[in-house]
Amino acid sequence: MTIVDKENPIPYYLQLASILRHKINSGEFSADQLIPSERELCDTYGVSRSTVRQAMQTLKEEGLIWKQRGVGTRIAPPAKIEQNLSGYHDFDLQMIEQGHDVTMTILGHTLLYGSGRAGRLLELSQTDEIFRLDRLRFVDNDPVFLEKIYMPVKRFINISQSDFLETDLFLKKVKEEYDIVLGPARVFLEPVLLHDEECDTMQIEQRPAAGLLFERISLDDSGRPVALTKRIFRGDRCRHLLEIKAK
Repeated sequence: MTIVDKENPIPYYLQLASILRHKINSGEFSADQLIPSERELCDTYGVSRSTVRQAMQTLKEEGLIWKQRGVGTRIAPPAKIEQNLSGYHDFDLQMIEQGHDVTMTILGHTLLYGSGRAGRLLELSQTDEIFRLDRLRFVDNDPVFLEKIYMPVKRFINISQSDFLETDLFLKKVKEEYDIVLGPARVFLEPVLLHDEECDTMQIEQRPAAGLLFERISLDDSGRPVALTKRIFRGDRCRHLLEIKAK
């Protein structure tokens, strides 16, 4: 629907709300963009100011728009995605269960040595090689976090970039090819300010930008470190849930 049909029994304001909602959801109106004024909407769709105001109220109640005093009505940013940190969580699975599409782009890989923080957390010597892979993760085509994965080469001799094209594929390979059974994990969370390079990669324009550093040390069933995963979430698109049960 692109016009308000005066012969349609659906109330005019609901028709107008539907038109504007489609423009928002399709990306024709982008986040934080000012939408046309009441007068412009009246002229464009041939409706009264009261119809426009009712339509705006409907969209506001849906969380699609917000009014900035003295400026106008803006498109609201997308709702934040929510990740549950309780248990041994799988980000992709959680997003899919919530009805989101998840994709990734591999940014590259490199070989490091165990003298830095990653080596210490993985309990490696200074001469041990570490395979590091960088990925950009998307939810509904929006970049939401940068991911760096560190793996000890001595435990994963044949590791390659292609192993990380799918999360399930890698976990299956860890179990079947390397005969490693994953055990518990240690997780560290820290609020951070994102660097310009991180903002550029995640397409964040408003700066300074807040983020959350998520570090997870995955252990095998004997308690030895298997991998270190660092995720840098953008604060404007993500929030995290931790459920605490009563004793």
